[in-house]
Amino acid sequence: MQKLINEKELERLLERIELKRSYPELVIKLINEIQDKSFMIYEEIRSLYRMIFRQIDQIRGRIILCEPPEQEICVPIVGVDGSLVLMRGIGRRFLALISVSQVIFPQGLQDIENPRVNLSVSMETVEERYDKPPKSQAILRMMLGESKAINILANELANGYIMIDGPIIDPPNMLEVTYIEYRAEALSNAIKKGIEVIGVVKRYRSNILRDKFFKELPPVSDQEIAPILFSIIRKEKTIKPNQALAVRPIPLSSENEGYSKQIIEAYKDALKNCGIEDEIYTSYLQVHQGIRPIKVEFFAKNEKVALHKIQKIIKLFKDTTVVGTNLPLPILLAHKTCLIRKRVAEVLVKEVLSRVASFRSQEIDFQVLRDLIYISEGD
Repeated sequence: MQKLINEKELERLLERIELKRSYPELVIKLINEIQDKSFMIYEEIRSLYRMIFRQIDQIRGRIILCEPPEQEICVPIVGVDGSLVLMRGIGRRFLALISVSQVIFPQGLQDIENPRVNLSVSMETVEERYDKPPKSQAILRMMLGESKAINILANELANGYIMIDGPIIDPPNMLEVTYIEYRAEALSNAIKKGIEVIGVVKRYRSNILRDKFFKELPPVSDQEIAPILFSIIRKEKTIKPNQALAVRPIPLSSENEGYSKQIIEAYKDALKNCGIEDEIYTSYLQVHQGIRPIKVEFFAKNEKVALHKIQKIIKLFKDTTVVGTNLPLPILLAHKTCLIRKRVAEVLVKEVLSRVASFRSQEIDFQVLRDLIYISEGD
């Protein structure tokens, strides 16, 4: 009988294959280098831990211990994410393979084992420009696809939650007025129907916590501060491992979020034109002990409403986060179902080459086609 392997075992197998394919001396030197630097890294973490511990009183009152109600969530829950691979074409032309996934649990937790997946796939052509690199253009096309997915869901759903993999203002550094207006319209359509739109940020480089509560720290981001902060709080108080901690919601600001003031104002104006004057609030939360803290963004009229909403969000995250993962299941599945992995992209390139080769005449060698069509990395 053939033995089935799970996804983690497959990943470990692929890692071993990659190691075997690498030059042995390179691997040995890399491991030696890691050993030399490990103690230095530990000392940096210990130093940061001690500095946060000394300044913990400045934020203690902003940490909330959440015990959400036991009531089951029976409204629709959706995860949305997008992925792309950039393929070089001819001249200044690039081809962007874009996928966007909606993972829908129509009746909330009642459908937790049987979600519906809507997947859209497109191949977009982008032209390299001096002021707009191909990757930036491709990301904007992908985000437009995500915004369209949000808009479709806003029209289909009567209530519920839409979780976006990433921040609400995304991309955070592109002032494209037409795109911002469309995304604001999609978000406002959801808000008007009472649908909670939640940005789930896995990798965050913001510095809200440092700027507001830990000004004496070296230039580190909240992603370094949050795990240490929650660890200290959990050790100080009698908190059960399955109880959730969160930072009291803070309004989004250009001063500590990495957004330009111009982009935030553009979103506020676009949302206001759609009839929405709610603020975007940010919080960091840890739904269980041992789970990596994540950042969430959501809309609220004021701090009182934001405090009420963060309790509901924590309830949602506690109920949908699978043991052994750091993310709610809708986000995890949306990411996995849309992700165009490098090996898959390589297969797609081979398929493109095969199709193009079927049209070629004898004057064009297959090697020429291979030299011209390939995955773009680092552009």
